[in-house]
Amino acid sequence: MADKNVIETGVDRLVRLVRERSRIAVDDAARVLGFDQNIIMEWALFLEEEGILNVEYKLTKTFLVSRILTKKEISQKVKDVESKKEVVLRKASMLKSLIERETSGFEKLSKEFIAMQQEVSKEAGVLEKDLQMYEHLKQQKEDLDSKIRKSREEMTAAVEGIGFAIAKDQAEYLKVLHQLQIEEASLKKIVENSTQVVFTEQALKKQMGSLRGSLRRLEEHLRTEDADMRVTQERVYESKKHLQALKTDIIRRQKQALKGLEERSKRLVREVDGAAKSMLAKLAGIRQDEARFEGKLKKHARVYDLLKEKGRLEKTFEDIKVDNEVLNKEVDELIKKIHIAKVSSLGKVEFDEAVIKRETDKVSEHVESFQERLKNLMHFGSFFLMGKKTGQKEAAKPKQAKIQTKMKSGKKASKRKHNKNITIRKHNNKKVSV
Repeated sequence: MADKNVIETGVDRLVRLVRERSRIAVDDAARVLGFDQNIIMEWALFLEEEGILNVEYKLTKTFLVSRILTKKEISQKVKDVESKKEVVLRKASMLKSLIERETSGFEKLSKEFIAMQQEVSKEAGVLEKDLQMYEHLKQQKEDLDSKIRKSREEMTAAVEGIGFAIAKDQAEYLKVLHQLQIEEASLKKIVENSTQVVFTEQALKKQMGSLRGSLRRLEEHLRTEDADMRVTQERVYESKKHLQALKTDIIRRQKQALKGLEERSKRLVREVDGAAKSMLAKLAGIRQDEARFEGKLKKHARVYDLLKEKGRLEKTFEDIKVDNEVLNKEVDELIKKIHIAKVSSLGKVEFDEAVIKRETDKVSEHVESFQERLKNLMHFGSFFLMGKKTGQKEAAKPKQAKIQTKMKSGKKASKRKHNKNITIRKHNNKKVSV
């Protein structure tokens, strides 16, 4: 690569030197340029083949002479250059047309993208309100569930409280009953002792008349026993009376508790039943809303997919716009360079075909890359537009069904009217038109 650069630089300097002096010896050119004569001669032969200069051989020296083209040669060279210019210019023009054609679809997609953003923003606002309503209904359902759960807990606590009170009253009743049984047993024992004392008194009267003092003491004891027995009888009576009152009070309190529990149960059943009916209606509305939400989400599924990539797509749109501007600028510069290329009056070609070719190839590569990016973006745009048309068709179906239903209803009504007009009734064996 380094040698090539040196050769190109040396050749350029050699051509410029020969044109400045018109005629120069090879050894003089080698001395001026600082190269070996063999190298200068090699370059000269190459330039002679290209028609840029002539080599004159004399007896002692070889001269390099600047070649002056004839008008015919200059005219031919102009034609060659113009032909090359036309080819390159045609290619550049094709590139420019290609860019314009490709970017026309991009502009359409860009407008569709902006319109879609506005449409989705509106739909997103509506969906946001619907979702808020859905959350509100969901909260109402949770509140109702909490209320039912709380009522159940209150009922359970009330039943447990009543059971606890009944158990307490029953324990007290059993305690009083046990005490009464003890008192009755004591009274029975006293009665038995009194009877035994009576039998003893009769025996003593018959057998021991002399024991009157003991009898008096025994009578005193009997009076004491009778008093104790009367007291015990009174205690038993009071205990029975208290037991009966306790039993009556327990039954009364049980009835009151059960009545309150029944009323509370009925009230709770009414509340739960009313709330359940209201909740069922609300749940039906929620299901309809959910179905509607699903329909809307399905309708805009492609749009939401697009919005997920919003940032990347916006950057892609911006990059493509910049690339479009850069490409147009490159093509314009290329066309400008092609237009200014010409052949001088001396036959010098001011048209570097290699440079122009490199720049053309470079622009072509840029255009191909640009086309590929546009192709991907346009494919996505077609995908989006197809989804949009599908959504429009889905939205139009209910309207079409409604119109068809109306048309069918109208046809049926017209048919009934027509049948009525042509009905033939038989009256007195005569056909009468009604």
